[in-house]
Amino acid sequence: MVPILGRTTYAKGHLDKTVVNNYVNLLANDRDNTGFVKKIGDASGGQYVIDWYTTLRRLATSLIQSVIRERFGGESVRIFNVLASKGFLEQSEVERFCLLAGKDVKQQLYTMLGDGFLSLAEIPRVGSDYAPSRTSYFFSADVHRVANVVSSSCVQTLRNLMQRRNHEVDRQQNLLDRNDRLQNLKDSMRAQGSTEEEIEEVAESWMGVNDREQINQFGFRLYTLDMAEVTVDHTFFILTLFIKAHQKRPLFT
Repeated sequence: MVPILGRTTYAKGHLDKTVVNNYVNLLANDRDNTGFVKKIGDASGGQYVIDWYTTLRRLATSLIQSVIRERFGGESVRIFNVLASKGFLEQSEVERFCLLAGKDVKQQLYTMLGDGFLSLAEIPRVGSDYAPSRTSYFFSADVHRVANVVSSSCVQTLRNLMQRRNHEVDRQQNLLDRNDRLQNLKDSMRAQGSTEEEIEEVAESWMGVNDREQINQFGFRLYTLDMAEVTVDHTFFILTLFIKAHQKRPLFT
């Protein structure tokens, strides 16, 4: 809980009660309805609480949307958002809400269903008769369940990235060893007072243009793998926080 304070230190100056009140009210009454900050009661100006569960859910949803967009396309994101907000819908209802053609919707629905991003409930219209002609099929999207699916995929992706890095290092190990010895030789020559021209001349005789190009390409590939690992690790971290918050939801709401 964050109560309204009379004064608070901010940077090199101070914010009085009115300014603080304006800021927290702006957060609590955000037009985008982010739910990050909520106001509880009106006694003594009210108290404000950071809703961690809602915040983590929105972050997780945004990451899931990015994964869906990259894997299935923008139309699939629209379908996922509709199902996540409205609950169980038949294919015809999804078509109506998303303003998409039936053929495209059907393909996207079953593709995402096969990859675990959607769920399907089969409801018989009469008794327990599950014949296709007498059964209704309802699609749904559970953010928490999909977060588990994507986090599991993140673990596999991180494993693949680490294996790829090890493969790249093993493949270039001889060249890397030569480059390390060259760097040591350069340091030794500098310590002995050699000029940069002399050092460069020795370096060119030690490693040719093709070898240097291979070293540069190796460095770029390693950088690309590192950036991909950072991105996946960030996604996994946020989703893990959300999954744990969901398990303890009564403590966050």
